[in-house]
Amino acid sequence: MRSVLHVVAGLLLGCSGTLPSPAAPRTLNDPTSAVLALADSILGAAGDRDAERFASYFSNQPGFRYLINARQLESREALRTTFAAMLGRQEFFRPTWQSRSVQVLTPATAILTGTFATQARRLNGEDWTANGVVTFVAVRESDAWRVVNWHTSE
Repeated sequence: MRSVLHVVAGLLLGCSGTLPSPAAPRTLNDPTSAVLALADSILGAAGDRDAERFASYFSNQPGFRYLINARQLESREALRTTFAAMLGRQEFFRPTWQSRSVQVLTPATAILTGTFATQARRLNGEDWTANGVVTFVAVRESDAWRVVNWHTSE
């Protein structure tokens, strides 16, 4: 009986029309799927200009680092504050993955490497684009996969 309930629950979840979060149990144990979902969630939050949600995908662990070009941020709060200011100056911000791959190191650690393109418009009406590369290290924390080290070069 229990397995039938699991199958029905899985079918209902699969038909619900909503995408699982990085913390969803079915992706927590599959590092590749979890890290790809995490990467999509991060760009989704940035595209929505939601700095709070964006920062939530990053770890609070000691040693956290976010490197963007020559700038280094050393806490989730610094990341949230910096991105709130940057995203607040944009009328729209549309980052998209161009390519990405995941290398699983352990069941709880993986590295994503990828390329991205961003189309944006500042509040003053100026359009701008950026292309770059990202490498990040993600770890499985108790409730979700999160980024502990991120490096972006544009």
